[in-house]
Amino acid sequence: MSQQIIPAQTTLAAINEGRTMLDLATALRDGTQAVRDFNKPAVIKLEIIIQPIKGSGQHLIDQPITMKAEVTHKFPKPEPRTTLFFATDAGPSRQSPERQAPLAGISVFKPTNQAQG
Repeated sequence: MSQQIIPAQTTLAAINEGRTMLDLATALRDGTQAVRDFNKPAVIKLEIIIQPIKGSGQHLIDQPITMKAEVTHKFPKPEPRTTLFFATDAGPSRQSPERQAPLAGISVFKPTNQAQG
């Protein structure tokens, strides 16, 4: 006997009143843009949890179940900016070396509020 299969998009559209499909569409759009911006891969995951309803105590012909879904993603992002420090006996607190001549093309950050010591 052949069973008709309900299309997955029909079921997904019913989970969480359509919010899951919107979350998935948003992740696809944003992930595609992140891949284009950073030329690195994006990962989008759709997790669907199907559980029986326990403890109903009823003997139904069709057992009721619950479904919940979550869309998660990991998109590429820019590398964090790097700050150059020079190690001293007191720790990495200097941003300009005492014994080093200025380096071409490297600017030194000069904080406006220095901690009083």
